[in-house]
Amino acid sequence: EKIINYDAIAIGPGMDNFKNIEVFMEKIIRNSDIPMIIDADGINSISKKPEILNKTGEKNNLILTPHPMEMSRLSGYSVKEIQENREEIAIKIAKKYNVILVLKGHNTIVTNGYDIYVNNTGNPGMATAGSGDVLTGIIVSLLGQGVKVFDAAKLGVYIHGLSGDMASFEIGEDGLLAGDIIRYIPKAIKKIKGNVKWTNINPI
Repeated sequence: EKIINYDAIAIGPGMDNFKNIEVFMEKIIRNSDIPMIIDADGINSISKKPEILNKTGEKNNLILTPHPMEMSRLSGYSVKEIQENREEIAIKIAKKYNVILVLKGHNTIVTNGYDIYVNNTGNPGMATAGSGDVLTGIIVSLLGQGVKVFDAAKLGVYIHGLSGDMASFEIGEDGLLAGDIIRYIPKAIKKIKGNVKWTNINPI
């Protein structure tokens, strides 16, 4: 009842594993048509009962953003198998559960089970605590603005990576923090819109 008027939902970061979390997640997924992104502990809770994802039916309004370990828990594949077959496994799991899957890591993959986008922004310095939460925030903000689910996921990972690239150029990859990525989001969006020149990094 509380979420009925929301434009978009993000679940997972900082949620932790509370009692009956699987029941909570199932109720949200089954009863909401609102575009939704699930990350972190939200994914971990679903991994204990992944069949609840099948309750989304034909809606395809759900984004999952696992890193390789979370993907392993969700899919049953080992991290090694996932890293060696990222595109194939991402497509398979997205199709199986009718979700938009964002498999994070070097060249983050976004797929709806049929089409696939491999991101070319980002750098190793972004492997820092809270970086994934920033990505979740960017994507849910796009969903809230009415961007279509698959497009929001693709654009979100691109903005996230570009923000990190801009931050790393000025600050350096060493010691890069999630807050640094956030501070460069406005510049990244301006770059995408063509309102600012950014010639000091490799063209993207």
